[in-house]
Amino acid sequence: MDGLSASWTMWVVLIVGTAAFWAVIFLAVRALFVGRGTSGSPDPDDSRDPDPHLERLARGEITVEESADLSDEIDDVTGQPASRPPLSRGRS
Repeated sequence: MDGLSASWTMWVVLIVGTAAFWAVIFLAVRALFVGRGTSGSPDPDDSRDPDPHLERLARGEITVEESADLSDEIDDVTGQPASRPPLSRGRS
């Protein structure tokens, strides 16, 4: 009976080991591709844009002077220097 018991134990270990191996492979592949969208469009909730008013400038809703003023106000509030080249205001 010891031989039969050892045979079943071996099969259980092989099945559990194989399942664990494939689970690790699946989780590793999944971890590599988490958060990658297939559409290629930017995330609308992405708040990394330091100057959201630049989109308004591009649409023509505000002028260059208003955009520069908004940039200065944002820099004053955040306390961080501008990470972009200064806009020319046309003032001499």
